[in-house]
Amino acid sequence: KIELGIVLRVRTRQQEKGETVMRGKKPKERKSYVLRVENGTLVEVTREVYLEWYQSRRRERYQNEKMKKHGVCSLESLEENGCFSVRSDISPEEAVLKKMHIDIRTLSVHKSLEQQQIENKSIEHAVNVFDSASFISKGIKQKLHLKTNLPTFILPLGADIISHTDKDFNCLKLLYMGTLSNRHIIDTVKGVKMFKDKYPEIPLIYSIIGDGEELYEIKNYIHMQKLESTIHTYGRLPYSELKPFLDTHNIGISYIPQLECYEYQPPTKTFEYALSGLYTIATNTYENRQVIHSNNGILINDTISDFAKALYDTYQHRREYNSQTIRKSMEKWQWEKIIQQSLIPIISFK
Repeated sequence: KIELGIVLRVRTRQQEKGETVMRGKKPKERKSYVLRVENGTLVEVTREVYLEWYQSRRRERYQNEKMKKHGVCSLESLEENGCFSVRSDISPEEAVLKKMHIDIRTLSVHKSLEQQQIENKSIEHAVNVFDSASFISKGIKQKLHLKTNLPTFILPLGADIISHTDKDFNCLKLLYMGTLSNRHIIDTVKGVKMFKDKYPEIPLIYSIIGDGEELYEIKNYIHMQKLESTIHTYGRLPYSELKPFLDTHNIGISYIPQLECYEYQPPTKTFEYALSGLYTIATNTYENRQVIHSNNGILINDTISDFAKALYDTYQHRREYNSQTIRKSMEKWQWEKIIQQSLIPIISFK
């Protein structure tokens, strides 16, 4: 199993002229800076290049320790086992001197449109410094003004099959997994209340896993409406504890606001639900429309009434759902396939 995590940290503070931004302990000032390339030649570089190389080595040591602790497999070890071949002719020193690649998983989703623009401008500036770039979706890429000669790739989102159980859809067992910040999950809770008031005879439970500023409002509403026997909140849980929920629930909730900043941002939960055989109720964003169809889910607007209606429609068609069919509809979005079809070509790009 390969776990990939790529994070872009954006610094919005203006950098002073001649200042090198670097976290942690820095090497001492020197009269000159040299790096040794693979053939043994010493190459003189600027302090900025040397600091970038120095920091990359620190990051590499930290990542190796983290991977060893969590049992994560590296690309190099996979190559040794004959899974695939990656370029090994470039040393860390040469990588700094020759080519750098950046991957963008998200743009700003800040509440303030003005702050979104500031943060996205910072990301745009950072991307244009690199020699090549990959993006989670075409929509994310198109929102940035990139230099015309920049090689770009799409490295799509995916997921693993966490649950292999075949679901029974006779009872609606809803599951939400994700952040409770800026997601309006309270709408889904109110939608459940609306549905239960109208159809009290239809069996339903709703499990909410996640943390954020919306949690207090959700808990308070559950208590005030006496929904404790129907809706349960579990707070934040580690990834390793999600499988029992995906094994026992049958309806995944991929509810995000229909805002411009989310339109081209694929929701991880959509892939996790469907690949685990859950029928998915998803808001009608561009990226959800690319993967959700009648065989694996239903698209809705981000309103309480639309959510309640989707619960009724889902229950009415419950005999048509099949977990194996749902998983099959998302086969190409498994990480294993994405690595082979998208990641390795990026790594191999010269």
